[in-house]
Amino acid sequence: MATGRHARAPGSIPRILRRLGVRYKRGRAYFHSPDLAYDAKLAAITAAQLLAHAHPEAVVLLYEAEFTYYRRPSLSRACAPAATDAPRADQG
Repeated sequence: MATGRHARAPGSIPRILRRLGVRYKRGRAYFHSPDLAYDAKLAAITAAQLLAHAHPEAVVLLYEAEFTYYRRPSLSRACAPAATDAPRADQG
């Protein structure tokens, strides 16, 4: 049987991690568009929608379907610094 300072060794790692502000948390879904012009394109789509709504007899708005396949990581638990939104599971 361990005595003295080594008797508490198994619980010391969780205490150290807590002191450093590291917590075991559930992952969070995270979406990011790799398109640098995403905001400009979204604004153009919104403007086109407003124009088509205002003048339905003259403007037809067509949507083109786009398909991209990414592996989507699960939202499992992981260690991460406290007071952050980490860990994030990038959903593509």
